Amino acid sequence: MMKKMLLLFLCVAMAGNSFGQTKDLNTAIMKFKNYVSYEKADGKTGDLEKARDAIDKCIKIVDEKIANNDAKLKGKVISKAYHWQGLIYTELATEGEESMKAAASGIAAEAITKSVKYDEKGTYSKVNVSNLDLLRTSVYNQGIKSFKEKAYDDAYSSFEKSMAYGESINKAQGESVIDTAAITMMAYAAQNGGNTDNAIKHYQQLVDLDYNEISIYNSLSNLYLSKGESDKAMSVLQTGKEKFPKDYSLLITEINMLLKSGGDPAEAQGKLEQAIEMDNENPSLFFALATNYDQQSSGMLKDSTASDADKEKAMATREKAITNYKKAIELNGEYYDALYNLGAIYYNQAADMTREMVNVPINEKERYKELEDGSQSLFKEALPYFEKALEVKPTDFNTLRALKEISANMGAIEKTNEYKERLEALEEAE
Repeated sequence: MMKKMLLLFLCVAMAGNSFGQTKDLNTAIMKFKNYVSYEKADGKTGDLEKARDAIDKCIKIVDEKIANNDAKLKGKVISKAYHWQGLIYTELATEGEESMKAAASGIAAEAITKSVKYDEKGTYSKVNVSNLDLLRTSVYNQGIKSFKEKAYDDAYSSFEKSMAYGESINKAQGESVIDTAAITMMAYAAQNGGNTDNAIKHYQQLVDLDYNEISIYNSLSNLYLSKGESDKAMSVLQTGKEKFPKDYSLLITEINMLLKSGGDPAEAQGKLEQAIEMDNENPSLFFALATNYDQQSSGMLKDSTASDADKEKAMATREKAITNYKKAIELNGEYYDALYNLGAIYYNQAADMTREMVNVPINEKERYKELEDGSQSLFKEALPYFEKALEVKPTDFNTLRALKEISANMGAIEKTNEYKERLEALEEAE
């Protein structure tokens, strides 16, 4: 008798559990429909919250039965329960409280994915896919919002979810659409958030997909360069140039790489001249070209083994540096580096002549006079460029020191003392 009563009790308990599942599901459906029909337009969520509570109870029972391998639990029942959970939580993710949207989005996506899994006849397929797409759009927009607020980690997480939801849609529809917008924003968020490895991963995905956006090649190349992987950086850049052969920004990135790496000066010169043909109003390009010529000429002139022909070539190269420094200054009258470097060219030549004067034999008066006049002329050439440079940077130590030396060599005692006092004041301030 005891065994029969126990069996009867178990049967009643199981029936009650099944009834509870159905009752909670029906309650959830009814409350959700009431919310949509009567409350949503007025901004109320009372029935939506009741629908959530009811579907949560239902899903708890369903999950327990799945865990216990309940043979009586049919796939269509599981699919239906998760379908409604997906619907309710999608609404919470898009219309609910802001603080709860992210969590609701995750629950909705998981529910829809499970509904698709158990929906063998595709009863809810269309609505499930529609809700997944709604979630995908919602979290993507949240990612954009976070990105604008500079919350880059949150933005990355949202774009990652958007990508995952898109993949679930693909699976449900048997498609293979790649969400390049989400990948791009993941790359941007990772880069801005300082996550270089993830940024590289996603930019590389876009390159591998032959994505038609110039900036990804520049960004990926620069990221590889920041990690010291110059070969990969150049490889990406060349891929971009093959795809966009006339693009100016890729050429500039390549030039910067050549200059930073101390690459072949002749190659850098050719690239700079090519860039100037594309943009002859950019003072930085003329400055870079001038610096390239300047370095080449300095190296040749310092070479004690250089032939007369090599020295003549070096002086011609120096004239090209002067021409391009002047062009940079013409385009930007307050370009400090160009002003200082141009002044330095004249100053260094004058200083060399001054040192040479010391070794001129006493009987070679003409040679001495020639060097003296030449040095004075060059100091005068250097003077206005250093003076302008000092206007741009009034406390620059090197500029003040150059002006002091020039003034001293030109016999301008008052100016020499002025620059000396300013230098001493700077030294004391340090």
